[in-house]
Amino acid sequence: ISVPGILQGATFDTTDNSFWFTDAFDVFIYHFNSVGVNQSDGFDPSSAGANGPGGIAFDPTDNSFWITDFNDDFIYHFNSAGANQTDGFSILAETSGPGKIAFDTTDNSFWIVDVIDDFIYHFNSAGVNQSDGFDTLAAGSAEASGITYTNTTDNSFWITDYIDDFVYHFNSAGVNQTDGFSTLAAGAGTPKAIVFDTTDNSFWIWDTDDYFFYHFFVLATPTGSISGTSPITYGTAGNVQGTESNTGDADVTYQLFRDDVLVSNPDTTVLSVGSYNYIYNTTGGANYTANGSMDTFSLTVNKASPSSNMAISGTTPIVYPITSDFSESETNTGDGGCSYSMDRSNKIYGVNTWTFNYSTSSCTNYSA
Repeated sequence: ISVPGILQGATFDTTDNSFWFTDAFDVFIYHFNSVGVNQSDGFDPSSAGANGPGGIAFDPTDNSFWITDFNDDFIYHFNSAGANQTDGFSILAETSGPGKIAFDTTDNSFWIVDVIDDFIYHFNSAGVNQSDGFDTLAAGSAEASGITYTNTTDNSFWITDYIDDFVYHFNSAGVNQTDGFSTLAAGAGTPKAIVFDTTDNSFWIWDTDDYFFYHFFVLATPTGSISGTSPITYGTAGNVQGTESNTGDADVTYQLFRDDVLVSNPDTTVLSVGSYNYIYNTTGGANYTANGSMDTFSLTVNKASPSSNMAISGTTPIVYPITSDFSESETNTGDGGCSYSMDRSNKIYGVNTWTFNYSTSSCTNYSA
């Protein structure tokens, strides 16, 4: 990018997939299209008093811009035409080193890097500190510079550190996710600003030393879940299913395993009595890393009662001295190992009421 000043902050404009930069040297907001061509509709923020523009964040709720000023510790608000909206706010009471800024679409709030105390402050739309900010030092970032918030994917933060040439990843609670990446191999030795591109979930990083806007693509981690009913009784088909809602995953293969054996998804197999462990995983793709265990599920199959499929047939009443004609039968399936017996045999019985009992011993899938 060729401009006369010193570019500092950057933001992504979702209305046309373009970029806006703050220039602290000539106090100007530049606008570049997606291929780096100056659009000549930038604006001068100094008329509103913003003489030290540092960070800039695009507000998709009204297509406006919020700009930090490190000279007067103020957050200015400009509309898309560069007119001051007068609803900016001072953050001097909380921080005296405002750097880059990120807009949080989940609640229309702001996350601001303080370059002096290496802290990420959180302010609501009215400029009130929310006290849920976080320190970047514990993760090893002592010179946090740029910040972006991935509202469209996992609501996390990616923060550039221009001293160690690294992009740190923090979740929404400010916990380091350890999947950050170095920018040095690509040539970005002084990463100052970072922008999240919602069109392909990639990152654009501004390097102030070589005046270049680098483009990085970080593979996302796919997520999924397993649903099912447990325990179930033998004879009942299982209903274990893995589901996912990842986008841009046409080249990804999702698989459901039961005890390390690939099964259909959903798995509706009638299983023997026992315990089964399911894992839902996926291969990698152009946009996603492989994930060997997106979710797990334990299924327990309990023994069934055999009695509903057991019967005694015969003639009753009969007249003495006719021989009884009772016979037993059962239609249980999966009953290997079960032993069936009737406690009486057919013969001539004396006048009375005689009860025949048909029973079975316990086996793998049935109770006694």
